[in-house]
This record gives sequence, C-alpha cells and structure tokens, in this order.
Amino acid sequence: MLRIALTTRVTHPQGYAEPRDSLAQDWTSLLDGWGMLPLLVPNTLANPAGWVTALVADLLILTGGEDLGSDESRDRTEQALLEHALSTGLSVLAVCRGLQLVNRHFGGTLERVKGHVASRHSVRVVPEWQDLLGAEPQVNSYHNWAIPPHGLGRGLRSVACDPEGHVEAFTFPGIALLAVMWHPERPIIRLQDRELLQRLAAKDLP
Repeated sequence: MLRIALTTRVTHPQGYAEPRDSLAQDWTSLLDGWGMLPLLVPNTLANPAGWVTALVADLLILTGGEDLGSDESRDRTEQALLEHALSTGLSVLAVCRGLQLVNRHFGGTLERVKGHVASRHSVRVVPEWQDLLGAEPQVNSYHNWAIPPHGLGRGLRSVACDPEGHVEAFTFPGIALLAVMWHPERPIIRLQDRELLQRLAAKDLP
C-alpha cells in the first residue's frame, strides 16, 4: 500500500479562535478508493521533514487551495517539505498552489488570469507524456494565477499547456517531481491518475 503524505490548509471557523489544519475529503476518499494510505501533515510542526520521514511516505502531495502567501505557517511548512523532498529524492506531486510553489522555488514567475476558476478546458501534452496524461485531455481549473509561456523556473520542463500557452504541468528531468495546475481529486476524475501516482512513487516517469 502506497503511503501518501499530503499537506493541509489552515482554516478559521467562525465564532471562536481555533485555527485548524484541514484537507478536502475528496483527497482521502480518492486515495482510499485507490488502495493508498493518506497521511496528513499539519502546519504547526517545528520539523515537517522529520514528520514525513517518520511517516515513511512513498510520495508527497503539495495540495491546492489558497494562493501563496495566504498563511505563513503553510508557506513555511510546504517550503520545508519541498526542500526535504529535493534533497532526499522523495517523489512529489504538486497540485495547483503546489505547482506555483515549486515554480517560485526555482525562480519562475506567475501572472494573474481571469476565467480559470470553476471551469474546464483542454491542455496540450507533449508526446512522451501522452500515455500517462492523454494527448489533449479536458481538465478542471480552479486558479487565479498561472505560469506564462516564458515564466517557467530554472531546470523545469513544460509537459502540458492550455490553449493560451500557460504552463499547466511541468517536471524536473532526473527528479521524481510532477506539478499539475488541475486538481486530480476533483471532477473530472481520471482513472489514469492512479497509475500516474504509482509510477511517480516508483520514480518510473517518461
């Protein structure tokens, strides 16, 4: 059973001061249905890397939701986890906000976009990734920021882009890292994403 570490967002319930680390149930339902074990990472840890190491995670998912800069503790936790994964070889799937975090880490840029929240569109995939992602799949879209055609960070390689040329997915050759702007846990649910996670954890990528 694959052990999947997932980052969480900070939420603030109305009526009382009790910040919470939370994760959409879509993620746990999806991974459990695929026979994988979801393991949540809180944002209050002094040593997030040590937590993930103790979990014996096969894969780290930098989840979506919220823009970068929305919560300092989450930004700090996810940055520490990204650096840990890059230094140890832990496989990473970065989703939406996670994609933006990775791109920023490598010196990339973002631009604000309109019409990309609660919508769907196609993406064009490079040939070597089409077996895993499809040639021109329909994907969901829930983001206010995008990577412009020339905004990709150092060493990163685009593997999918939207009709306007924004980077929708990228990888880092030689590293088990894939970043996607769409949300695998939300409709449209793609059955091939199960194989994608398995191959990412096994470091078996194009």
